[in-house]
Amino acid sequence: MVEDPIIEKEKTLTIGQITKMVSDFANIPVSVLKGEEQNKLVTCARYVCFHFIRLHVTQQGNRGKISYKTIGSYFNRHHTTVLTGKKKIKNVLFTKEEIYINLMNATENKIEEYLAKN
Repeated sequence: MVEDPIIEKEKTLTIGQITKMVSDFANIPVSVLKGEEQNKLVTCARYVCFHFIRLHVTQQGNRGKISYKTIGSYFNRHHTTVLTGKKKIKNVLFTKEEIYINLMNATENKIEEYLAKN
């Protein structure tokens, strides 16, 4: 069967893939991102994960977006922690806090590379 060249398949990422991208760039093991540690770099990386997971991972039954509860469960966190992280990222975009901006830019580039290849 020949596929219609006009219809492009939707490219998706998983929670694990995005977490690994952030983990690799920040040089933080995934187990630490999912663990209890709360220093600034780990918290920043975790929040960046929340942001990109919410943007790029889909879930059936929630208008396509993955739920905050599902993200929280993956990271052993309450869904309100995910909401706090999303708010922090939104504020960072205005304050230009360097640690967040660098990690966000690197993650965005990795995601774009992945989506371009697949």
